[in-house]
Amino acid sequence: MRAMPRVVTALKVGVKDKTRVNVFIAGRFVFSLGLAQIADNGVKVGMEVSEEDERRLRAESEFGKAYQLALQWSMLRPRSAKELKDYLSRKSRPAMRRERDRDGNLVMREYSGLSEEVVERVQTTILAKGYVDNEKFARYLVETWRLRKGASRRWLILKLREKGVEREIAERVMRELEEQGRGRDDMEEMQKIIAKKRRKYDDWRMVGHLVKQGFNLADAKRAVAEWEQSE
Repeated sequence: MRAMPRVVTALKVGVKDKTRVNVFIAGRFVFSLGLAQIADNGVKVGMEVSEEDERRLRAESEFGKAYQLALQWSMLRPRSAKELKDYLSRKSRPAMRRERDRDGNLVMREYSGLSEEVVERVQTTILAKGYVDNEKFARYLVETWRLRKGASRRWLILKLREKGVEREIAERVMRELEEQGRGRDDMEEMQKIIAKKRRKYDDWRMVGHLVKQGFNLADAKRAVAEWEQSE
């Protein structure tokens, strides 16, 4: 007996996410696609879908959802390439999720995690489009921690290296900031911290606080001593 043709019978805009379209084949919901994916793949009502077509479109669906989430995450603040890799790695792990079934009841469902192919594709696409960039991230971290919160040059370099930023980029960003007159040297940075925290810490606790911020012990002692002399 000849198999009945598998045809797209309906396309319905998502209830929770209006940017996605639910695709129904033979009257049954099968997967969802982004608006652009619907257009790019020529999906429309009446279109016949082979098993191979369905596998390809399911893969597109997984990529589209993962890409959208990763893009939203990367827009919250500048990110490094390593942070993106770590984020996608977490999304690839199996997990249990609480979801609502068709009757509105909360149920636990197993989530298999992103496939290796989707992880690689999402990472490659976001990096290629420049949404995640190590140099932009380095500038963000240096300006945030150096100018607003106070941190030693050594701590910043170590933090950037920890986040996967190449030492060459880290050093260049620090140097450019200082050349533009937007940075302070470590002694100036310590004096700023001491002025803010002096009432809270005695001399030894202040030295300890500065060391925790990544400053050299000998330099921290000298900064505290100079502050005492200036008072």
